[in-house]
Amino acid sequence: MNSDRDQLGIGFGAAPFAKGSDTSEDAAEQIAPVAGTLCWYVLECVRSRLSYGATRDEVAQAMEMRLQTVCARMRELVVKGYVVDSGRRRKTTSGRMAAVMVAREPGR
Repeated sequence: MNSDRDQLGIGFGAAPFAKGSDTSEDAAEQIAPVAGTLCWYVLECVRSRLSYGATRDEVAQAMEMRLQTVCARMRELVVKGYVVDSGRRRKTTSGRMAAVMVAREPGR
């Protein structure tokens, strides 16, 4: 698994943070060692749902992760092109509509 994850090149180096926010920067430093692994788990969860996809809320529930963690890792996957918005929406546990994300290989 790690070799596959390493080939993705996700979650390595400094985690993104809000410039000018010391708390955001501290959080990024703390998550950096495991960000790649968390990205991999989020991506595998989305991949496992094929074309049905998953909302961030669904991933958080399935992986028993905090929603904030899933959202940050999902953003990295979107930026790298591994996950895209399907255009569909589903309700979250709070009753709000959320984007259904699907996996894809970058460059396709």
